Amino acid sequence: MHLPLAATAIALLPAAPAAGAAPAPQDDDPAAARAHLALVRDRRIPAEDKLSAMRALLEAGPNARYQLAFHLGRECAHLEKRFTPKSEAIAADFDRAAGELVLERLDRSTREEVALLQARVTALAADANLGKGAITRRSDPAMERLGELLTVHPNDVYDHSEGLFADLEELLDNLEERKVLADHWHLARKRLDDDRSLRTRVARLAAPSDPRAQEDTLYTRLEWLALLATPMEKADRLALAANRELRGRLDAQELSGVARLNARRIHAGLGAVRIDVRLGEASRGHSQDMVEHGFFSHSSPVAGKETFGQRARLAGTSASAENIAAGHDSGEGAIRAWWYSPGHHRNMMAAGHRRIGLGRCEATWTMMLGG
Repeated sequence: MHLPLAATAIALLPAAPAAGAAPAPQDDDPAAARAHLALVRDRRIPAEDKLSAMRALLEAGPNARYQLAFHLGRECAHLEKRFTPKSEAIAADFDRAAGELVLERLDRSTREEVALLQARVTALAADANLGKGAITRRSDPAMERLGELLTVHPNDVYDHSEGLFADLEELLDNLEERKVLADHWHLARKRLDDDRSLRTRVARLAAPSDPRAQEDTLYTRLEWLALLATPMEKADRLALAANRELRGRLDAQELSGVARLNARRIHAGLGAVRIDVRLGEASRGHSQDMVEHGFFSHSSPVAGKETFGQRARLAGTSASAENIAAGHDSGEGAIRAWWYSPGHHRNMMAAGHRRIGLGRCEATWTMMLGG
């Protein structure tokens, strides 16, 4: 892998002209441009060894810049065509390797240990006399151990399959090369805006796909597959998938808080809770009411919304429990605060809950739970 590639490219790129300054008139040197372009086109040469040639073409006249952009667009498309099936194959291999890893981990003695730890956590959560001390002394160590036994990290999967990691390195090399080529394409395209003689041809240049976005998508997909490798029921996977579909529609911190709670519930053997958008609206509304009306309570002074049951019904759904918190900037922060509050802890870890709504207004949070 050539991990320093993008940084090297940035260091060698020519400075952009000062704002308002007329571009220096430069004529193409056809012979030099052809030599530089031949080097850029040579697929046997790594992208970092082509930087000086690309820089020279950027500093040449518009015809050389156009040829550079045209070629880089085609080369990015060629590399992406190789990337797409390879990424699909890696995802399939990763999924298979993650499953094998879990099977190796969970031998008979490990399964027995998991069952005992889960029983301890759920019994404590159901205890009417639960105190913060018991959560700290007994639940936390049990949950930490369950996390060690059940959580699958992407690096665990790579360690389990050396061939998979080698394939991933090759794929990342593809992305790193495309980052450099795409960056130079955008520089060439921007400089061509100043030349009107080629504007018709320049307008037809298609921008390459964003390799950084594809890299983020790849890592996100592998992290998702690692999560799904955690031992859980089919209903839990369906709930997690349904929650994931709400990305972009709900507040990212609300989704993060639900994901954090579901990790704890799945490790404890309780099952994931699915986001009920209507419960989320009711929760968000109560958080907003508390901020706007200056109170902090499960009982609201707003007519028709006095109880959490009323608030849920107004949203077209039902609820059986409610948590509230203030002073937290993140969903995980709110979950952590409720975890160490016995009453809220019992609500979050109740076996009968299958639906959740988590809504915030500024740093004030409300969670509603239902069967």
